[in-house]
Amino acid sequence: MSKMEILYEGYTLEIDDSETVLECLERNGHRLASSCRSGICQSCLMQGEPGRIPAIAQRDLSPSQQAQGYFLACVCRPAEPLSVARIDPARLQVAAEIADVSAITNHVYQLALKPAVPTPYYAGQFFNLILPDGTRRSYSAATPPCDEGTIRFHIGILPGGAFSNWVSTEARRGQAVLRQGPLGKCCYVPGNTTHTPLLLAGTGTGLAPLYGILEAALADGHPGPIHLFHGALNAAGLYLHEQLCELAERNPKLHYHPCALHDNADRDDIHLGDMQDHILLSLPKLTGYQVYLCGHPDFVKAMQRKTFLAGASLRDIHADAFLPSLATVQASSG
Repeated sequence: MSKMEILYEGYTLEIDDSETVLECLERNGHRLASSCRSGICQSCLMQGEPGRIPAIAQRDLSPSQQAQGYFLACVCRPAEPLSVARIDPARLQVAAEIADVSAITNHVYQLALKPAVPTPYYAGQFFNLILPDGTRRSYSAATPPCDEGTIRFHIGILPGGAFSNWVSTEARRGQAVLRQGPLGKCCYVPGNTTHTPLLLAGTGTGLAPLYGILEAALADGHPGPIHLFHGALNAAGLYLHEQLCELAERNPKLHYHPCALHDNADRDDIHLGDMQDHILLSLPKLTGYQVYLCGHPDFVKAMQRKTFLAGASLRDIHADAFLPSLATVQASSG
């Protein structure tokens, strides 16, 4: 196995050709912020030498960021020696304060943030939210931009979840939160899809960005049909069920498909069983569809393949999937 060196804040580290910069730093005991570990959330943004950085590590960055040598450490596998450094977080983060925090259900909270400066974004994009102690998580906006500037998020309360438990127990109106973004390409751009039918499919709080996309599409007067599939383990997990039923009644172009993997109650308004099968039985031909997928990475990965095989173009399949934090995984499996 060949090795080369990276220079990091005065340390010379050997990096294996199978390692990313992030993995090398972690193996050598250096802590760096990270979240998705797949080049999406930009939590691990670093700065290196322009011209020496692999293109994939700068793929979704702006031309200005690329010119400054910014790169994503979690997907960067250098082909030559590289000098790297952390970026001052103050250059990337913007202050916001909590405008409201409320429980939608026992397991899902809504967090509304008011940024210190106006924040343009597209429905479906996400932000990195950072607490005063440095805890950060990526959450998608659950609403499109509004005149008052408030950005709303749906936070699933998870065992061992440092951020989500802070939201449910400590967050109060007026408290400060830092945010970075908007980020991500799983978004609805008004006016760009004309009569294209939309397939929105998500599990759990993966509904949040889909709900924002749905609101944006309806406000844009999207003329094509919109199919929204929301899946949960049981009916209690369909946390906006009544609101979505009412919205579908008022908008004939919206077709709402709630799905529960299992449930004790016999309900004719919710499909019981696997949502992936239900989607493809309901919409067997997806040629011409814009597809938006959100939720657990396993669901997103499987549905990317299945919707492509059903006829959707790869360029029309939009997805952002996130892994839970390591602490959450350990708490859930302990």
